[in-house]
Amino acid sequence: MRYETGSPKSSLSMILISLEKRKLIAKREWGRTNVVELSEQFLSGK
Repeated sequence: MRYETGSPKSSLSMILISLEKRKLIAKREWGRTNVVELSEQFLSGK
């Protein structure tokens, strides 16, 4: 995501934390990386 958006890691991290707190995304670890998915709550439209 960082390379696609051109955003610094710190800015992108803060954005993802904010989205996760609002339950719009779900982050899970996969090895040394994080997988970011749209949350079920976001997909269901609630």
